[in-house]
Amino acid sequence: MGSERVTFKTVDGVALKGDFFRAGSSSSPGVVMPQGLSLPKEHYIEDTARRFQDAGISALVYDHRGYGSSGGHPATRPTRFSRPRTSTTQSARL
Repeated sequence: MGSERVTFKTVDGVALKGDFFRAGSSSSPGVVMPQGLSLPKEHYIEDTARRFQDAGISALVYDHRGYGSSGGHPATRPTRFSRPRTSTTQSARL
């Protein structure tokens, strides 16, 4: 089994790129595995994704914005998309 290259967009339109390690069927469970903030997805994390795949769990690994093959610039300060929304956060915890 291998992986397929995928591209998806953030809320503010930045294209993020990653690899999807699909396990057996479309109904198999999955995990999202971002790499640490300063490393591209090819450093070490693909081995772990393959282990999940071999165990029947799909895995998505991707590069954060501004790193590796993803577009954009690294976020150096909070944006309107990363700020906590107090009322939503509190409601979700109830």
